[in-house]
Amino acid sequence: KPILAVFALLLMFALKRMDAVIHCGVLFAAAGLILPLPAAFTVNILGIVLMSVIPYAVGRQLGLEAADALRPKPPRLREAESFQSRHAVLVSALLRTIGLPTNVTGIYLGAMQFEFLPYLEGSVLGMLPLLIFFTLIGTSADDVHSPLFIVSVIGQIVLTIASALIYAILRKRDQENHDE
Repeated sequence: KPILAVFALLLMFALKRMDAVIHCGVLFAAAGLILPLPAAFTVNILGIVLMSVIPYAVGRQLGLEAADALRPKPPRLREAESFQSRHAVLVSALLRTIGLPTNVTGIYLGAMQFEFLPYLEGSVLGMLPLLIFFTLIGTSADDVHSPLFIVSVIGQIVLTIASALIYAILRKRDQENHDE
């Protein structure tokens, strides 16, 4: 029953905000596996919004104390502070593509008073490639030797590596500009 599947998936995306272990790609692939492709993409985009908005709101409520508590943990979050105001959408997008847990990232950026619209825009843009790759992995999961499955898996790996490199280059460039 597709309607029940949609509601179940959206509930799982909402609950995902409390979990840092299960990768959101599993939910994207599940949607691709059980829903027609256009419906899977739509549900997955709504899932990104849920996974982004809920942790952000929690972080906003917790305030700067929460950011201080998280600051020593993932160094990439701490480094994002240095240029978040100048590159808000890009920072949010890159933090999503390099594989940090969506809930920790959302709570942290909310607590840091990151502007909401650039945060949400960057979150959706940053997770869109993941959504596409994992949804296609789900649609082709019945044949792991298919070109669609293989290209999607390779694409996801390349995306993660490229995002980390872009983030490192931008951070280095920003530090050099700041030092001058």
